[in-house]
Amino acid sequence: MDYKSIIPENYFSILDDLTRVTSEIIGKCEVKKTFHFKSGGITLGGNSIYFVKEGALKILFNSKVIRICYENEIIPIHNDSNFKYQTDFSIKISEISEEEILNKNCIIKLLEYYKADQKLNMMLLSLNLPDHPDLHFKYENFKKGDTIIEAGQKSDHIFEMIEGNAVVVSNGKKVGELFPGDIFGEISFLLDIERTASVIAHSNVIVRFLSKQSFEDAIKFNQGLYYTLAKGLAKRLVNVNKIVK
Repeated sequence: MDYKSIIPENYFSILDDLTRVTSEIIGKCEVKKTFHFKSGGITLGGNSIYFVKEGALKILFNSKVIRICYENEIIPIHNDSNFKYQTDFSIKISEISEEEILNKNCIIKLLEYYKADQKLNMMLLSLNLPDHPDLHFKYENFKKGDTIIEAGQKSDHIFEMIEGNAVVVSNGKKVGELFPGDIFGEISFLLDIERTASVIAHSNVIVRFLSKQSFEDAIKFNQGLYYTLAKGLAKRLVNVNKIVK
């Protein structure tokens, strides 16, 4: 489907307005608290303002995805029970209190944001968007000392740590650690090569994994997944460089 043929011309100008206002608000106001959510449904409420710190958040209306909020985007809070919030991977969401908005004289900017956001939602709800594909995750338990993935093996799956922690080992040396929310196995997954390192459970863990086909289907609807992978790879590279030094 050619989305440009169904999206109104002023859609992107409204997005630009939202980005500009959001940057101004986040730039002036201090964060009260940052929450770390695992994959699944998320409940947000109260008078605070929330924005995505890391990851991507889907907004659903009547079980259909109408919008995805990426990093440094304010999350529009809807009291309508038909709206739901969901994430496929772990996510960090930061909170800015109502008092902080008032103290930093950002209330006018916030009203400007809500006005643009309302226009955007009306546009998105009027479009006949295709359903978001289900991600067919599988889950597996490992005991402390178990090898989750082994260097040299080939696999078409990508993994996420759900509970517990693990160590990454390459050539007999520890080169990293994995905690809940971390994605791993992505190098061989993306490049279709053998595993470059082993991952060994450091405690009892639960992981979930996704096939390459399911991931490719999801990417068509959520380009932010590539950003999530790239950020994880960059973080791991920094840790490896520290170890080498």
